[in-house]
Amino acid sequence: MSEQPERSIPLKLGKVEQLSREELVLIVLTQQKLIDKLQAELEQLKDRVPTNSKTSSKPPSSDLIQKSETASSDRSKASETEPKRKPGGQPGHIGKTRKGFGRVDRYEISIPDSCWHCGSRELSEMIGLSSQQVACLVDKPIEVVEYQRAKCRCLECGAITIAAHTDGIVPGQDLSINLQALLVWLGNYGHMSYEKQQELLRELGGIEIGIGTLQTTNARVADAVKPAVEDLWQWAPLQANVHGVSVGAQQKCLAHLRRHFKKVLLLGHGNNKVVAQAFLDLIDEAFRQHRKWRDRPEEIDYDAWARDFKTRLAALLNTWQGQVGHAAGLLLRSLREKAHQWWYFLDHPSIPPDNNLAERSLRLAVTKRKVSGGSRSMSRFEQTADLLSVIQTCRFQGKSAMAFFRDALSAHSCNFLMPSLVPQF
Repeated sequence: MSEQPERSIPLKLGKVEQLSREELVLIVLTQQKLIDKLQAELEQLKDRVPTNSKTSSKPPSSDLIQKSETASSDRSKASETEPKRKPGGQPGHIGKTRKGFGRVDRYEISIPDSCWHCGSRELSEMIGLSSQQVACLVDKPIEVVEYQRAKCRCLECGAITIAAHTDGIVPGQDLSINLQALLVWLGNYGHMSYEKQQELLRELGGIEIGIGTLQTTNARVADAVKPAVEDLWQWAPLQANVHGVSVGAQQKCLAHLRRHFKKVLLLGHGNNKVVAQAFLDLIDEAFRQHRKWRDRPEEIDYDAWARDFKTRLAALLNTWQGQVGHAAGLLLRSLREKAHQWWYFLDHPSIPPDNNLAERSLRLAVTKRKVSGGSRSMSRFEQTADLLSVIQTCRFQGKSAMAFFRDALSAHSCNFLMPSLVPQF
């Protein structure tokens, strides 16, 4: 049975005077127990502050509900005193100027028929060119091709021989391998629904494709890449290091720790504000130094800073241990008991101090789920997971996901060599 909440019975003065000493002591002890319980709940409620995108993992879109007129007026006053940053490249930004596309597929030369100044049509031979490279959309990006295979009779044995299928098509399928790879890429990476894919095919090629064909195409490519995904899953756990990073390395996200201390900073009682600010300064310093190491990896300077950082961190933990509130106390205990996970990057700078890379890799699947509303079956869920795994793995390895879809589909349907997702060091 669940514990029933204690209730205080209202007593009148006349009735209290009739109680014995033991009964009065029992009432006082019961009320004191209830007061202690309420005080503990009050302390926990004080530690609870409204969460937003800066103090929790909530998306910034949820902050719109909590905006107030006071906050907006404060921001407007601050914006009046601070100069607004102009859009575009900021001072010191190294710009990039496009210098062509690296190839030219077709040349078009325009010859003037009259003089721009006087209108005369008496012009000399061409004395020079003014060039401009432009990426254009061709008239028919999707063309319908009828592949005809010739049949011949062998003059030696009399047997009838037929030509082989052209590369890039699958016998019995209406869409080429290139077009299937494009549609799967648009559907999973571009989050384009089947209805929009139908509209795209109608706009670019003037062809009508049913939703059933698009669903079958997506399932076919998912089945084609499944062996490569399974090989990658079997390969990864057997490796001691991948891309120079230990597979067993554990580094907790310092960005999440920073959000927790930002939340503690908003607590107005006790030493919470002082402690939170001290650790926020250390965390910001750690991010700056690691970013500096990524830009210019100098091991000696980084190791010297890391040793000094550990000393200051230990001194700060010893100073405030046991002198903070409940929320800050939990963070300090975690920093002490799991120091090897919070500060792993100090000894191994190749490991980032946050999990931004992992969260960015998962963001594609999260966005896909929000746009599509999720999968209706477990098989479709597994197909989407395999396709998204291929896309993110190819992006991380600098490969073309669409090219991998083409190669996998060719291997699956035409018995070609199966491509691999296992990195080659």
